Amino acid sequence: MNKIPCNLIEDLLPLYIEDDVSNETKEIIEAHLNDCENCNSLLQEYSKEEIKLESFEDTLPNPNTFKQLIKRLKKWSIAVVAIVLTFFIAIGTIGYKIGENSKNKLLTSKSIVKTFKDQGIILSKDNSPIDDEDYIGGIKPTVYNVDNTSDKLLIYIFDSFVIRQNIVDKDIKNDYIPSLKSISYKANNSFLVYKPSKIPEAEDEINSLLKTLNLIDDTVFKYLNDGKILNFTGESENWEGTFKVKYYENWFEDENGVSHYDSYKNTYPSLKYKKSDINSIGEFTFEYKAGSAKGTSTGVILSDDGYAGALGFSGGNSLPLRNTDQINFTVKWNDKEENFTLKSEN
Repeated sequence: MNKIPCNLIEDLLPLYIEDDVSNETKEIIEAHLNDCENCNSLLQEYSKEEIKLESFEDTLPNPNTFKQLIKRLKKWSIAVVAIVLTFFIAIGTIGYKIGENSKNKLLTSKSIVKTFKDQGIILSKDNSPIDDEDYIGGIKPTVYNVDNTSDKLLIYIFDSFVIRQNIVDKDIKNDYIPSLKSISYKANNSFLVYKPSKIPEAEDEINSLLKTLNLIDDTVFKYLNDGKILNFTGESENWEGTFKVKYYENWFEDENGVSHYDSYKNTYPSLKYKKSDINSIGEFTFEYKAGSAKGTSTGVILSDDGYAGALGFSGGNSLPLRNTDQINFTVKWNDKEENFTLKSEN
């Protein structure tokens, strides 16, 4: 039986590191690595460099072609496998695993786990059987325990943003996923579901859960969705206000060259009374206008340090604000009214 050429194994190492090869191919690669010191050293070097599949510029005509054919190759000799795989590499079928343009920076389970680890969240794989209700459109999640607890994070990886969007949105709409009563997150071609092991009751349990949720939310927002924050500030004679906008917007190109837009934003208004006669204010009305969005809060009261109570926040898939936009605040209290404009600090 002929030995597989080293250059073939070297070309497959990026896929092997990402765990995106079939079991048959993995066995072939590992058998070669056991006998080849040079390729083994190269594997260690690649692993340190965190090779990313999106660095390849090829596009697959069919993302399942390689996986289907490799199953048939099981009956063949390793020599034939080497020839066929070399052919695939030569025509550019290997190197990009999904039928989307590589500039889309598709996520993998490995890259997500590493991102969470970098932010202080340790995910350890849970090999327990998957509940039927946790399948989404036939897609099986990879399940992880969160920070050595019984809490679970389910990671679904789809072949593209478009497929994830179509499958997840359809299943949510048709209520096929009971587990979505847990906290869910969307990021590019991935879908994450956080499932606490129990509903917290004690104050320390609630605080611990909130801390975990905030950290997960920030990690998904900043590092998986490339989220950004805009801060708007302004003041009048008696009031000063801030308006924070957390948003992301990303473009994805599918295998047909069609662009798809994904965006989300949350807005957080806040207000503070500048004078010392806080107790004289009583209940008041707050209004804001930010682009096409607007909101009103009535019966608002001040805290002892002059900050307005909860003014609410809004979220949705509308276009995010820009740093050139302006926010208008209106405050009505004690038969008085002040209007002022907030501008971006960014």
